[in-house]
Amino acid sequence: MTGYKRSLVILSIVVVVLLGCVWELVWKCSLQRMDARAAWTAFVDYERTQRSLSKMGIEDTVAYLDAIAHTSLSVRNRHLGMIMQRERARAIEGVIQDLRKKTGEDLGQDPDAWIKKFYQVPRPRTLQSSGVKSKQF
Repeated sequence: MTGYKRSLVILSIVVVVLLGCVWELVWKCSLQRMDARAAWTAFVDYERTQRSLSKMGIEDTVAYLDAIAHTSLSVRNRHLGMIMQRERARAIEGVIQDLRKKTGEDLGQDPDAWIKKFYQVPRPRTLQSSGVKSKQF
């Protein structure tokens, strides 16, 4: 009888460990799938934006450059992170090429130089600047 109980306890432990391993595998696969989906979305957004880049004004183009240059990559997969880093570099290069055409200036490959020169941070509108008079109580 004690051999039977001992076997049952060992078998229960093995089952719990196997279920834990299966859960870990499923969790890692789902995280990798989410990373791949995020990378694919970034590629599609890049291509869509590249097609409409020529229609944007200088301010919008520089705002887009600021957004892609200062976006952090939080990818758990090292290879996927390298692909996304390469795509971001390609996107920055394309935006800078477009800015060169639009402005006729060449500030180099550093996006911060372009942002510093052409990007004006939008200021929030206050009640006074929008023409609305506030009541004082």
